[in-house]
Formats: sequence, structure tokens, C-alpha cells
Amino acid sequence: MLLLTREDWTIEVEPSTWSEILLFLTKCGWKPSVPVHHLSANDFTVTGDIAQSLAAAGEVVLDETMKDPLTAYSVIKFDMGKFAEIVEFASEGEFIISRKV
Repeated sequence: MLLLTREDWTIEVEPSTWSEILLFLTKCGWKPSVPVHHLSANDFTVTGDIAQSLAAAGEVVLDETMKDPLTAYSVIKFDMGKFAEIVEFASEGEFIISRKV
């Protein structure tokens, strides 16, 4: 399990779900300022800039999903509730990715 952590807010996400989200966002045109595989590294600090760009890309996906949910859900294979939670979390800025032990 991966943990996305900031001060008193932690989100648990399956590594496969996190990978699917990152892959989907990059296919949609998101270009983080670090190689995407860094975002799956243990004890990696996601800077405020990267977090904000992830949140912005995620907001676009969420907005488009609301316009045509049936089409979106036929393409999106991950939990949209978890995705929305991560987008909100990332919008708050810098966080750390670690592995739950």
C-alpha cells in the first residue's frame, strides 16, 4: 500500500491504482517536471508545483467525466472516488509518497 502524506492528512492507495492514475494523466497530456516513475518511489517528496499540476490535470479529467460519464467510465479503469480524493489532496500542495509497512 502507498501512503500519500501531508501533516495530518494521509491517503492510502494501492500501488496499481496509483500507477493507473499516473498513466492515465500522462496519456491525457499531463507532464510532471520529474520522470513519472519518481512518483512511485518510496519516500519521494512531491513538490508543490508537481502537486498543483497533478491537481489541475485531475480537475480537467473530473470535469470531462461529468460531461459524459458513460464514455468516461468505459475508459477509466480506476476508482474515481479515490481519484477525486487524490486530486483534492494534491490541490493542497506538497506531500510525501511512502510505502506502508
